[in-house]
Amino acid sequence: MWDDVQRQDRLVYLNGRTYVRNFTKWNEGVGFELEIGDDADKQSHVRWEITSDGTKTSTLTITVTPFLLKKYPAIISFLPFHFWIKPRLTSYLQSVIGGFQYHIEEKKVVPRNHFGKHPWFS
Repeated sequence: MWDDVQRQDRLVYLNGRTYVRNFTKWNEGVGFELEIGDDADKQSHVRWEITSDGTKTSTLTITVTPFLLKKYPAIISFLPFHFWIKPRLTSYLQSVIGGFQYHIEEKKVVPRNHFGKHPWFS
């Protein structure tokens, strides 16, 4: 589904879960932003940012604003977010960044579930 106007693609995880990614900003060599979800009403905002210190070292930062609990007041969503969503999201993002590091260092394709299975995506 990718074209220069829509800037959209489909991501299928190992467990078969399918999400549509709508890219909203693209800065070549710097990063991008997108909305991702399985439904138009359930879109999480994601920002990927690459920074470099001018040497061969770069840092990848991924920031996610999940759609889950958006409709609830902060006081109600605080506990579920901090004790259920955030730990799982952090685990997933550590695997994603670990995959980039593995690919760069080993110069190989990252094996499936190399960093362990994830309850949402594997």
